[in-house]
Amino acid sequence: MGEASRFLVESVVPRFVRDCIQLMVTPIDGDALTVAMHARGINMRYLGEVAALAALREDLEHLRVSGHGQKLGVWLLTRCQLACSVCV
Repeated sequence: MGEASRFLVESVVPRFVRDCIQLMVTPIDGDALTVAMHARGINMRYLGEVAALAALREDLEHLRVSGHGQKLGVWLLTRCQLACSVCV
């Protein structure tokens, strides 16, 4: 893992997830998530890191998708894969 990748995974991505938890960032679909991630310098290839980190958080109960029991990060991952042509 390169230095830039390590910085993203260890610093930028966790900050992005924290901002989502604190409602400083509120992506409501794949397009909004793509824009929010790109605005912070996070390429869509790190979407799995975002979803994995979000899935580990117990304080994300308020982000469960009703009726499915899935965390928002997993739902957004699926939506983004369907809508985003730059996913790697």
